[in-house]
Amino acid sequence: MTARFIEVTDKNNRPAIINVNNITSVVVYTNPDEEVHIYVIGDRESYVTVKESYTEIKQKILTVVGGPVF
Repeated sequence: MTARFIEVTDKNNRPAIINVNNITSVVVYTNPDEEVHIYVIGDRESYVTVKESYTEIKQKILTVVGGPVF
């Protein structure tokens, strides 16, 4: 399996590179403010809160995977 990565910005303005093969879900939380979490393989606390929108993350994954993202 080829490793494919996306670059995102975490909530503290730090760059992060994530292997898309390790992403388990992308979730939008809206209470109290909207936040997007990218969950990765690991325990339930294995996630990154990012500044990008859900749509931007979906597009980044689509770009490196080269197919539909559901």
